[in-house]
Amino acid sequence: MKFERVIEKLKEQGFDAKIVQWSSGKITWDKLLWQNGRDECYVMEEDIAIEGNNIAWFQSSFRDNFLLNLYENGELFQWEPEMHNPAFGCICYLLEFYRGYLIFVYREKHEVYICSVKNKKVNYFKFHGELMNRKDDRMSFETYMNKPDGKVRVIKIPELIEVEPIGSITAEETGLTPIHLIEVDLRFSS
Repeated sequence: MKFERVIEKLKEQGFDAKIVQWSSGKITWDKLLWQNGRDECYVMEEDIAIEGNNIAWFQSSFRDNFLLNLYENGELFQWEPEMHNPAFGCICYLLEFYRGYLIFVYREKHEVYICSVKNKKVNYFKFHGELMNRKDDRMSFETYMNKPDGKVRVIKIPELIEVEPIGSITAEETGLTPIHLIEVDLRFSS
């Protein structure tokens, strides 16, 4: 279902996208693939968010071009993620609609970006680290440096406001202890 909605939008832009299987070792998954000039672009299903008529996807390419696409109220908005060096890649960890905003969390070579997008405006909060967690409208994170002793730093989404750090015990009790991005599920669960 998600791929079909993106295919429809890409067709409106003049692209002929197809679902193909991709494998690495013993793991096989589907991705959406299309040609854009001399570049081959692709989208993974987990990098697509749909809420009503609004649809967003994060696309990558074999030439290290990355693009966030958002159809909001029928209008296309595109944004190139902030990056230090595209050759090192850009990994999407979360793309979902939350309280009327598109929340986009990604990691590039040096930093993690937590983005909040609405009305063609992108706000972001970034930190240098790789530990995070989420509970409802709070995201906890840990930086490589400047760690508050016995405390966990927290921001509120979609506003991206850093709130007062919470104690490590409170973080554990509330499910906000930061864990490695590879292991954490940042999706909202009601």
